[in-house]
Amino acid sequence: MGIDIGSWWNRHHRAGGIVWQVDYPLEKYNKDWLSLQDKAGTLDPKDWRTFRDAKVTDNSMPNRDIMEDYSKVSWLRDQFIINGITYPVTLLYERWKNKWRVHPGSGRCIAAASLDWPTIPAVYIDFRWAKPQSAWGAKTIDTVEDFKYYVNTIHFDVYSANSEYAVERDAEWSLEGLQTVWQTNDAWHLVRWSEGAGFLNDKKEWRAFGSAKYV
Repeated sequence: MGIDIGSWWNRHHRAGGIVWQVDYPLEKYNKDWLSLQDKAGTLDPKDWRTFRDAKVTDNSMPNRDIMEDYSKVSWLRDQFIINGITYPVTLLYERWKNKWRVHPGSGRCIAAASLDWPTIPAVYIDFRWAKPQSAWGAKTIDTVEDFKYYVNTIHFDVYSANSEYAVERDAEWSLEGLQTVWQTNDAWHLVRWSEGAGFLNDKKEWRAFGSAKYV
């Protein structure tokens, strides 16, 4: 942590890394919106009222994960219809599993798939583990200014891929798996981009938007 985006960019490319923009396919998310709606509809209206009325930083209520996910995706669907997508998702490749996945950004993927989008804009930070698939229309992002323009923000969190903080930010990220491919001279970092301080306002909006149907 504490690395500015320009220093990270230079360090990543000196190590042989690449940054790609891709159009990531959404087939695997096609049924997730229906599943979320089913789960949300089974909850007690009291839970929804508690969720709606809580402080935006309070995540302690029962069934919070279901209500948060449903509300966020419901709100994102509305935002996408009106404004399109604001921030591309992050595409990861886990070499120890030979697995591609999106994080953060799964909610955006579910929202986009529910609107019949075939793909979603994504950024893949390549640690020389795997090239993006040819069907994804991948293009390299060649300068840090182009990167900042594409992700549409100035708010970044840069941190070592080989750190406990990386697991705090992504519960599926496996340091044990990483150690099977990590070299002693590796200095790879993960990067997150966001709306910055506007996040809490967005969270307040999606909680109100999503809970309105059930209270």
